[in-house]
Amino acid sequence: NHAILPKTYLKARYPDIRSAWPCFGVPSILKCDNGAEFHSASFTGACLDLGIELQYCPIKQPRYKARIERFFRTFSEDALRGLPGSTGSHFYNRPKGKDPVRSATISLDVLQHYIHTWIVDVYMNKRHGGLR
Repeated sequence: NHAILPKTYLKARYPDIRSAWPCFGVPSILKCDNGAEFHSASFTGACLDLGIELQYCPIKQPRYKARIERFFRTFSEDALRGLPGSTGSHFYNRPKGKDPVRSATISLDVLQHYIHTWIVDVYMNKRHGGLR
């Protein structure tokens, strides 16, 4: 639903977000990894009903999903850095005295607001080297 429908709720729910999130619509092709959730009858049936062609990437071949893998890395390194409980890119390199278990408390509402703000006002407004 979130990927397909317009984000009409954005300004009402998060009035401090400056930009718009104009991305929506039914994709014609969806590339998936081989997680069980992408092979379920409900998922494949929904894609069939919507006319979405499913393409499954080879197992243990992340290069076939390079764009999403890069987004996850950027999200982890940029968006999650500094949040309560964040350990950085390597747990064993965390600052001395920082115990992520003790500080990993954030409400779902605060997390959703933070992620929406990062995606709309930061990520979507950045220059991306892979795009020309």
